[in-house]
Amino acid sequence: MNKNTIILGDLNAKHTIWGSSCNNDRGKDILKMMNDKEFMTLNDGIPTQTSLSYNTSEALDISIISADIFLRCTWSVLDHIGSDHFPILIKFSK
Repeated sequence: MNKNTIILGDLNAKHTIWGSSCNNDRGKDILKMMNDKEFMTLNDGIPTQTSLSYNTSEALDISIISADIFLRCTWSVLDHIGSDHFPILIKFSK
């Protein structure tokens, strides 16, 4: 991966670093990879997924970015559009 890399996904990885209510093994593995490869998360703790059947909200959709471009990005969760996952907007500045 190079210095201009973005990884986005519904990774079902929970970690309090990006706003999950708890940590799971997948979240710990991803955090280790991020630390090893000098990546950061754009997530700011806002839930990206909600489950009506379990009445929970979690940050399951993770936006991981290389540290070199972190300060050029803004991240936000948009309004619900019908899915149990919220759309995410990432803006890049020059």
